[in-house]
Parts: sequence; C-alpha cells; structure tokens
Amino acid sequence: GAAYRDQATLVRLNDSLRETSRSLDLNAVLEDRPQANVVLRPGDSLHVSSARAMEGERRVRISGAVRDPGTYRYREGMTIRSLLLQGGGLTDDEYLKDVFLGRADLFRVSDDGEEERVLPFHLGDALAGEGMADRTLRPEDEIRVYPATVQRLDEQFVRISGAVQDTGRYAFRDNMTLKDAILQANGFAEGASLRQVTVTRMVEREGQEGQRASTVEVPLVERDLDPENVNFSVRDTARALKAADDFQLQHRDRIFIRQNPAFQPQQTVAVQGEVQYPGEYTLLRDNERLSSVIQRAGGVLSTGYLKGGRLVRPEAQADQDFQVQREGEQVIVEMERAVRGNPAEDVILRPGDEVIIPTQPNTVAVRGNVANEGLIKHEEGRRVDYYLDRAGGTRENTQDVFLTQASGATFKVNTGWFRRTPVVDDGAVIRVEAEPEREQEIDYSQIASNVTQVLSSTLTLIVLATRAFN
Repeated sequence: GAAYRDQATLVRLNDSLRETSRSLDLNAVLEDRPQANVVLRPGDSLHVSSARAMEGERRVRISGAVRDPGTYRYREGMTIRSLLLQGGGLTDDEYLKDVFLGRADLFRVSDDGEEERVLPFHLGDALAGEGMADRTLRPEDEIRVYPATVQRLDEQFVRISGAVQDTGRYAFRDNMTLKDAILQANGFAEGASLRQVTVTRMVEREGQEGQRASTVEVPLVERDLDPENVNFSVRDTARALKAADDFQLQHRDRIFIRQNPAFQPQQTVAVQGEVQYPGEYTLLRDNERLSSVIQRAGGVLSTGYLKGGRLVRPEAQADQDFQVQREGEQVIVEMERAVRGNPAEDVILRPGDEVIIPTQPNTVAVRGNVANEGLIKHEEGRRVDYYLDRAGGTRENTQDVFLTQASGATFKVNTGWFRRTPVVDDGAVIRVEAEPEREQEIDYSQIASNVTQVLSSTLTLIVLATRAFN
C-alpha cells in the first residue's frame, strides 16, 4: 500500500555500536526542507510504515521548535517528557538557545472530539523531570514548542479579559488568531456569551476626532440565530472557536469576552427527612414550587409527617411576603396544603432552601405556667383547653396562652368563658406565659401612720421621764 508519510524511523548505530532511533517527518523530507533532510551515514536504516498499517493507530503529535516535529505512535503511560525527548533536539544546549523554555502548550481534544483545551506548562521544568514532566498523555494530544523569539513579551502581545478561564497578557505570534488567544487563556469561562467578542485595536493614525483606537465586534455564531438557542454547550463552544479561528489578531489587540446576562449556574435546594430520596435537587426553572421538588424527591414516606414539614431559608433571602420566625430562617407554610395543590401555600423555592419532613411525633408539648409541663399524647380533634386540663390547668397568675402549630404558625389563644379554643395539630406546642412580677408599691399612708406611732411613743417616754425627776 501507499507509504505513511507523517512519520518514518531512522535507526543508527552510535559510537558504542548501540542502536538509536529517530523519527522523521517524511513529508518534510520529500519536500527537501533543510531542517528535516538528514544526511545518512553508512549503516543507517530507514523504516517507513504503510498507510494501511497505520490506520486505526492511536497517535500523539509534537510541533513547533523541535528537531523532529510530527506524529508518533501512542503508547500507554506516555508522558509529556517522553514525547519531548522523542521530538529530539531538546537536550542539546546549542539547540535549546533557539527554544522558549518558559512555556509550551499541550493541546487536548475533549472525549467527544468537539472541543480543544490548552494546558500550558513550563518547558524547562518538564525537560528537567519537574512540573508537568510526568503528566500522562492521551491519544490525539499535541505538544507545541515555541521559538525563543516569543520571550519578547514586552514587544509583541495581546490582552484578553472577561469571561475566560485565565485573563491576562499573552505573547503575540505571527498569524495568531482569536481562537489561539482564547485557547491560551484556557478557554471560555462558564457563562460566557458566545454571540460575539469585542476586540479593541490601536489605529495606525489618529483620526480627525482624536480617535486612537477602534472597536471590532467579531461574531462567533450566526447573526440570524435566536439568542435563546445559544447555550454554553460543547457544540456551541466548538462552533464559536471555529469562527474565532477566522479572525487574525494584531500586536496590542485587547480582547473582551462578555458574560451572558441570561446565564445562571445550577442552583440547588435540599430535601431532608422522611422522603423517598433525600438529598440536593437542582431547581429546574426560576419559579419551581415546593410541591414539585417534594414530588421529585419521591414523595413523603408513610412515616413522614407532612403537616409538620418545615421550609428553612437562608436568612439573607427571607421572603418578606411570608411570615418568618424571629431568627429569620423558617418560612411559615402549610406543606400538606401545598402538596394537595393549594396555590397560596405552594411557595416558589429559592437557591439554598432546605425542606425538612419530620417523623410523626404523636405528642403535644405544653410549656410554661401550668401545673405540670411536659408532652401529652396527641388526640385527633382535641382543642387547646383539653391539653391545658391534662397539664393540670393554668396557674392563677397566667397572662397569655400561645399555640404554635406543627407548621410553625403561632396564634394567641383566648381561653375565656364560652370561648372555643383552636384544634391542636400533632406536634404542636402550647406555651403559657405568666404575668410579669410587679414591683411592690409604696404605701405612703402606712408610712405616715408608722411615723405617727413612733413620735407618739417617743413623747410618752419623755413625759414619764420628766415626772420621775420631779
């Protein structure tokens, strides 16, 4: 079959009569490129594989300022350093003078083959066995080594900012495209706008209005595409990078990637307690309601007590439209009614909310100014006065009675004659408050009476004493 021209192997005996091998780019040799056309010696052998034999072979590549750029057969456990050494020339001190040791790039294609990532590393460290030297390669990886001229960062550069992984200043190279800059910045950041990129460029001559720079809007997707259909996905990212490859950059260009204002990262709520599948759930839409998330959690177990369910919200997000406890965390909501479809109770959840479904308590707590505080067995349909009686009744100095139902809703209870007190839910708390202690009032009339008695007794003693001396 036809020869495989991307790679050939030159085998040569060294001075110690040991075989050494070197890979050659056969295409470059046939084109008579000076750097690739190696002078043969007696005893050399050149091995060229057939194209058919190389079909299906897994490969890696090395390009740029190396002695033997080209495609190499991939081997399990192959590392960055091993491929650098296979590319040749990078252990020769004289050769290294023409190589930029500060950085090389590993280009890697995603598993689905639609997106390319750039992993920069320090070339000098890798050659010395440090840094990313032992980073394992994958099939289709490519290492690119740059010439020493890229060290002139203060002379030739571009800047990239906005929604990319690594903003900053990057070396400008001949024929550099917008795609190259985005890849050197390690790609788009999450939520980047893929519609267009803004490039600000210095003008050669200052215009009549004093304009020293011009702005170019570079479209990355079709102009007639509905913005709502442009998402931060692998397919859209690959399409945007392909379009970016058509725009040539210039020295001192400034690139700005906008953030998509419609983008929102995944936001979650937690569902805990007596549900089929407790855990975190991503909010599927901005207005997802309580009943929807409970349903996605598999519903409430038979041991669960939905009426006593609690919705806890981060304090900074406490909703002013609902009654919130003093600590600003629990949103008062009747979950049982919400699940049954009552829209007034089926609240819209917010990121960070926590839904807690407890077990059936079967008790009512009576606290405060009663004869016997404690837990009393819940009886369906019984009212507040029933549980107060079971607790031995309220004391004489009782001022108020409060009922906190299982949902957290709290009511002041009127326990006067001929008043029907509310029905108590399972898990409710009845709190009886005593009258505050009053300071003892000063009885001025009593004080005056006491003073009068003391004065009278004193005068009597004086009179008796006077008679005694007479």
